Amino acid sequence: MTSLICFFERKEIKDVISYLRVIANHDDDINLLRIINTPKRGLGETTMNRLMVYAIEQEMSLFDVISSPDILAQVPGITARVKKPLELFSAFIFNLIGYQDNMSLPDIIEHVLQESGYIAELEREKKPENESRLENLKEFVGVAKDFEKSGEIPNLENFLSHISLISDIDNADLDEERVTLMTLHSAKGLEFPIVFMAGMEEGLFPHSRTLMDEAQIEEERRTCYVGITRAQRKLYMTYARSRTIYGRSASYEPSRFLSEIPEEYMERLVVRQNAYGFANSAVVQQRGYGAPFRPSLNQMGSGQRFGQGQPQSAAEALASLQRQGTQPAASGVIRPDTDVKWKAGDKARHGKWGIGTVVSVKGSGEEVELKIAFPGEGVKGLMQKYAPIEKV
Repeated sequence: MTSLICFFERKEIKDVISYLRVIANHDDDINLLRIINTPKRGLGETTMNRLMVYAIEQEMSLFDVISSPDILAQVPGITARVKKPLELFSAFIFNLIGYQDNMSLPDIIEHVLQESGYIAELEREKKPENESRLENLKEFVGVAKDFEKSGEIPNLENFLSHISLISDIDNADLDEERVTLMTLHSAKGLEFPIVFMAGMEEGLFPHSRTLMDEAQIEEERRTCYVGITRAQRKLYMTYARSRTIYGRSASYEPSRFLSEIPEEYMERLVVRQNAYGFANSAVVQQRGYGAPFRPSLNQMGSGQRFGQGQPQSAAEALASLQRQGTQPAASGVIRPDTDVKWKAGDKARHGKWGIGTVVSVKGSGEEVELKIAFPGEGVKGLMQKYAPIEKV
């Protein structure tokens, strides 16, 4: 079993979160120690040990020590050479503490990344992984933009609480059988029974920066081959008609790599929409000919409850479910209630999965979508107008 490194566990993301935590609470010594020399400010281990020892002896926070010239002058062994970067760092934190109430979350994050020198150091160091780190930081700005649209009060304290909740759920050992997320490069040498390769779109894979360079396209093609050959039994390659990247909607053509796979090795799943615009069935083209694909009740997780085991389309199954909903409710059954207002952190009781914690709330009116973490079940996405849940 390979290890799962979630987005919030990446070094660059943990670094910027530490900056935000220090801005929210400058007495947070643990996070302060992480960022005080990140990027490098010429503060060695010996200097930091002296500062920490003095802070502990005087029963002060580390920030109180470094931000006061008079106190700093009393720390044994601290030279004039290290006082200047400490002074500049303290002033930087003080400024952000004062400005945070008048800045949006994305602006605070971008200010931290630029004014701290973090972005400049990543761009200056010519390391292959730094390009990915820069993109991750841009994505983190997108996370902040999404949070501002969530309905929560978009202040730093609520944002950090939101991140903590998501990180705890991502790191929880919810089930022995799980999906493992990884980059194509980190997948080298590994094999899995079933593999999903998402984002097979021009501009994503191959990446937009490689499209004008045939040598780089060829390297992307080799990387694609690595991903394809990780699958032992089944490989699913998907692309989106549109997606949101860094807070903006974008549409891309399917990746050229898909068209390079011989037809005899492919099954194409094409969504067919009804007159109302909803996908209600699908068609699979396999080895050059078409055949209808209609998921059975078992495939849809419905067992024999709503029929006699005959295949149904999604629309037919939904109609069957709706007919079931017209029957009188059994005693103790939880019915959907669209009048309830939900927010992240609320406790919800589900008719099947028990009590869980609301992770996120999106949409409004009848389109409210909840993500709820249920112990032993994982994170479930539910539409409020359909979900058998009640607030605890």
